[in-house]
Amino acid sequence: MVIEFTDSQKQKKIFTLGATGFIGFAVTKRLVEMGFGNIHCLYRSESKKDEWFQGIDISAITFLHGDAASLDVLRKGVVDASIVVNASGLATDWGIKQEVWEVNVDAPKAMVRMIEEMGTLTHYIQITSAAIYGFTKEVKTETSLLVKNDRFYTASKVEIHSWLREEIKRGHKFPITVLAPSITWGSGDQIYIPSFKERLKTRQLFFIGKGEVMDFVHIDDLVDGILRCFFNEQAYNKEYILSGNKPFTFHEYIEKIAEFSELPPPTLTVPVPIVMAVGFLMECLARLVNIFSPRFRPLITRLQVRMLSQPFRLSIAKARSELEYDPKIDFAKGIDGLREYVSQCSLSGIDAQE
Repeated sequence: MVIEFTDSQKQKKIFTLGATGFIGFAVTKRLVEMGFGNIHCLYRSESKKDEWFQGIDISAITFLHGDAASLDVLRKGVVDASIVVNASGLATDWGIKQEVWEVNVDAPKAMVRMIEEMGTLTHYIQITSAAIYGFTKEVKTETSLLVKNDRFYTASKVEIHSWLREEIKRGHKFPITVLAPSITWGSGDQIYIPSFKERLKTRQLFFIGKGEVMDFVHIDDLVDGILRCFFNEQAYNKEYILSGNKPFTFHEYIEKIAEFSELPPPTLTVPVPIVMAVGFLMECLARLVNIFSPRFRPLITRLQVRMLSQPFRLSIAKARSELEYDPKIDFAKGIDGLREYVSQCSLSGIDAQE
């Protein structure tokens, strides 16, 4: 089903956060393409803004420079907005807790409070992560238990997801929607593709385990899912998992990234228990080093191992039924569209603030 909006809806103020990040940029770009005329977006990097928005008609965009801690800037974006899409986040498998919490937890809470104080009917849409349900063979749904995790990224996503659940139960005059996407892939990825390329170049990348199938979601399908919440009362005060239509493995993905990068693929496969043990030792060492050098990060972390090797299956039945969400792009259909981006991508990956 094609997503359509009225001319009146297209003139409503839309505020997107993370406009130079993977998801935020994709949402903003699609809004421009669909003819929305009053887009405000928060971006953090001036150089990335100039690079990513090159060739895009930005006449309908009001850019707000700042980060998730810039409360005055956030207020400018939130005021009079019909819809706020928070795709901002610090994605990392290590990091400093205060920095992760500031972006992934404190900023969303501040915006919800802003909307509440303004007394407007702004629809707040928060992007979290399906990693909050954990990596197991069990198919996860919106009612699955959230994991307890000592890694800051997952813990921060669990924290804001749980907090928003409670806010929805508490009741507001304005609607809230919480979206938990699966592992997102496609052109614009600032985490996996650059990290894999970097480690392929240095011959530090190896396969972990036998290659479990996982549910990914292509960025174009994810944006469709986000837009299906716009001006949609069915989505108000709800949470949804958004994933793709066919699973695949990281082994397949890495092999294609190697091919597009004209680099040799990994030749070594290491059992999961061994890599997990190495990750644990590296984390212990990193914690000691972090006392003197907070920016030091281990080469391998256990969260990284889980995300690359553990089964990850999700149900999108609720989104299909209530949002008419129907992902179309599987691995075979989407991979060729990545060739140019992979070959040209020069980002360093690992930690990305979107």
